Amino acid sequence: MAITQLQTHFQSWKNNRLVEVLFETEPPRMMIHPYENVKWVNQGLNKAQKEAIQKSLISQDIAMIHGPPGTGKTTTVVEYII
Repeated sequence: MAITQLQTHFQSWKNNRLVEVLFETEPPRMMIHPYENVKWVNQGLNKAQKEAIQKSLISQDIAMIHGPPGTGKTTTVVEYII
């Protein structure tokens, strides 16, 4: 429902970077230099979780961490926030 309402009002939100990225009228921006030497608080993160965090860190517009239940999304977001 929220996405439908957003689409309805899209025309009045032209030049809103987030809306344009969400509706794919503009590509998302990423920083050129990735974060290196990240100090992980949770040493138990797997490779996919670490990659998700690194991609989120270089995103300039929006990042989404998604996956099936039980794959560690909440753990990944907590590490990202810390």
